[in-house]
Amino acid sequence: MYDWIRGFLFALGVLGVSAPDLSAQGREVLSDFATLTRMDLDALSEGEEDEAALAELIEFVWVAAMLIHAERGLPRQEAR
Repeated sequence: MYDWIRGFLFALGVLGVSAPDLSAQGREVLSDFATLTRMDLDALSEGEEDEAALAELIEFVWVAAMLIHAERGLPRQEAR
């Protein structure tokens, strides 16, 4: 998940998408994603509670990425 988020942010940078190009929610997503990339991965532990937190994080990232795509993605006709 950590590497995927970093790759997503990198791709946005390559495409020239920045915070001013996004809605308030989109800017919050960028901020949240940047915060997630600063996690201390060595401090993570394995347990039932942590698995539930990871499941919530995965759902958040999926919805957040879809929000960015809805705001900045090309319609299918234009992509061709």
